[in-house]
Amino acid sequence: MKNLDQMGHEMSHRFHAAMDNLDRMQNELDELAMLARTIRTESSMGQLDGQRTLNFLSGSQSRLNEAREKLALAHARAEHDAVKADIPWDCPAAEHATLKLVNG
Repeated sequence: MKNLDQMGHEMSHRFHAAMDNLDRMQNELDELAMLARTIRTESSMGQLDGQRTLNFLSGSQSRLNEAREKLALAHARAEHDAVKADIPWDCPAAEHATLKLVNG
């Protein structure tokens, strides 16, 4: 089993990797929505045709945004817990931003 110092370092980096993956998925959904809009406007499709596809994509984007927000909150909470337990927390974004917990 890894020691706690290594786990704190790895956990923070994994949080950031997961958020990066969500960002890439969000970009992919943005491109899919752009293609769906282009196909809808440049084809003989009616205005209502293709709308369901865009609605599904929009819902997926919204859920990804919610997932990223919850992941960021989990990261902040884990950092808070690590500091309380005197576990080194190596956050790659620590010098760029300070996360503040609400009600925490």
